[in-house]
Amino acid sequence: MGAAASTQRWTAEDVQQAIGVLFDDEPTRAAWDEAKRNGTVDADTITTHAVDPKEVLFRNLQRFKEEQGALGRYGTTLRDIAEQALEGKRRQRDGGGEVAGLDDLYAVAEKAIGVFGELVTQALSVSDVAEAPAPAPAPGPAPEAPARPYFLPSLKPRARCAAKAATRYGGKVSRVFDVVRGSLIVETESQVLDVYEKLSKLNIVRLKNRFAKPLYTGYRDLLLTIAVPVDEGDHLCELCIQLDAVEAASSYALYCFMRPFFLNATTSQARQRRDLLLALPAASDADDFVDKLAAMPKDGPIVCVEFFRAVFLGAPRAVRERSLLFSELPLYDATSLEDLAARILRSNDVHQLEAVVVLMRCPSH
Repeated sequence: MGAAASTQRWTAEDVQQAIGVLFDDEPTRAAWDEAKRNGTVDADTITTHAVDPKEVLFRNLQRFKEEQGALGRYGTTLRDIAEQALEGKRRQRDGGGEVAGLDDLYAVAEKAIGVFGELVTQALSVSDVAEAPAPAPAPGPAPEAPARPYFLPSLKPRARCAAKAATRYGGKVSRVFDVVRGSLIVETESQVLDVYEKLSKLNIVRLKNRFAKPLYTGYRDLLLTIAVPVDEGDHLCELCIQLDAVEAASSYALYCFMRPFFLNATTSQARQRRDLLLALPAASDADDFVDKLAAMPKDGPIVCVEFFRAVFLGAPRAVRERSLLFSELPLYDATSLEDLAARILRSNDVHQLEAVVVLMRCPSH
């Protein structure tokens, strides 16, 4: 969010990763809607609504805690649905074998999307959720536009597909299975089970039960990977079964903002990082947050506390960059910032050592 930001064009996801839940504020969203052109805006248009990087970080850390608490009560009856791992080395393929680039991948996806929509709609055709009784027609002329389909799959934007392949799969786009994706949103947990039962007749090759193993923000759903016949092979598509209450209580902007904090984390590392963030205090604003960090007992997650206090007390322009060191440093195991520096020194990681030196030079030390 530096001085050169005016030369950049940001997509909605760029904005959400930069400012998180501030994107959910009405003035910021209105500024986006007014200024966007071809799905992007000049970076300065949005950052004028998020001029204080410390407030941006504070509000997202607080929302992270709130969502974890709000979402924890959902899906208790769904946690026993068995997960299904992907068998073998499944890859996206076309007639010539494993797809090598985005053009090939999207050429197959364009063929698969209609088939996917039809298969899911047919599978749901006997479901009470999918086929509620039609209301009696209203008096007067019928509306010209048809009703929106209950299930409408879409294509993942190419830029996001490329980024996912680069950050997770070493650039192999054949490992991206959610180019064609869609969601089914239902009201109750029993409806989740009903929809899942109807969909089980499809060729489900992977099932992630995120009611049992939620995302780092606490968000939870059933995530199915479904093989759809295309030409002489198949294409893997993604379908989420979501609870309406979970969807309403979740912020996708928060998910985007917090994603770098959990980048490349194993399951145990993600749990450790989540626990550290949840141990941070609730506060009324960024200044109150720093004061409460200083007052926290020394028998808690002291290194994480010292880390965030140093982040907030340092120069405002580098708050985001410093905070993202959270995903790189072994904060869970160290007993102090000095111990953290010693551990990194023994590992000969010069980049991490320089980062800790910067933190230790902040006013709190």
